Amino acid sequence: MKKYLLFTLIMIPSIAFTQNKIGLEIGPSYTFFYGDAIYDDFFNPKFGYIGGISFEKDLIKKIAIKTGLFFENKGVQTEEIFYTTINAQNLGTARIKHANYYLTLPLMVKYNMKSFYINGGPYLSYLIDAKYRQIGLSGGVTDTVLDNKPLYKKFDAGLMLGVGKTISLKKFSMYFEIRNSLGLLNIHATLPNAVSLSNGKGYTNSTALIIGFCK
Repeated sequence: MKKYLLFTLIMIPSIAFTQNKIGLEIGPSYTFFYGDAIYDDFFNPKFGYIGGISFEKDLIKKIAIKTGLFFENKGVQTEEIFYTTINAQNLGTARIKHANYYLTLPLMVKYNMKSFYINGGPYLSYLIDAKYRQIGLSGGVTDTVLDNKPLYKKFDAGLMLGVGKTISLKKFSMYFEIRNSLGLLNIHATLPNAVSLSNGKGYTNSTALIIGFCK
């Protein structure tokens, strides 16, 4: 897997040089983890973001191949949590957030329909960092940031599907896209002699509203 990612990253500059279109994409995303009851019972979706460079090359009429390199933030968060002592004395409240940061490489086929398009295909993501954040809301609960990376595997992979609209301007094109990324690999790491985030499996999911510019 590491050799594949390294090879792909090395090949991107040479691929990009022959592309018909090079673009910039950025936008907010609505993310959550699924696959285990802990996510249904204790966690809610959180807002993240996506941003990066896209490369697109026409193959035949209306059909193109699209790839790129994107930085993504995915995760979950809790509602307000109440901290108490064993004697039920209130200590304060906080909100917990799990935020994973990925470098994502998609490989999609794009079908153009006049000003509208649809694209989809697999993606591979490499975990750059993961953070546990406790945000104190009241009482004596303080803000805390911890390294969460050992809880997760280095790689995630899944499928992307997006629908968008292109607006042609004088010097460049602008497009808006709704894109869903469905993770298909279990992201939970196996930690011997330690308590993991969940006893089951976890998968990523995000839906992004992307604004893109290409020339």
